[in-house]
Amino acid sequence: MMKSPIHPAKSNSRDRIESLVSELMAEAKNPTGPTQIQPEYIRMPKPRQRDPIFGLTRAFYYKAEADGLIRFKRIRLSGSRAGATLIPVEAVKAMINRLAEEVA
Repeated sequence: MMKSPIHPAKSNSRDRIESLVSELMAEAKNPTGPTQIQPEYIRMPKPRQRDPIFGLTRAFYYKAEADGLIRFKRIRLSGSRAGATLIPVEAVKAMINRLAEEVA
């Protein structure tokens, strides 16, 4: 049976629990590493779906590209009929910030 760091096995000492709680609280306030890994690119959402990070639609992305707000990366292996359209996450963040500044 594995011991859980939050629930020490059979040594329910109050000091140990308080120590673990304070360590977890300190880690939550000042994480030492990335709390969530962000991808560099996301795939174009399928029709009638939204992307998992920003919740934007396929139509929004194509309109943003047509308006020159963002550029996609398109990849296709030679000889293949279909490829993939990739959206740079940092470019989407920058576009959202620019649009928000225009509105403000």
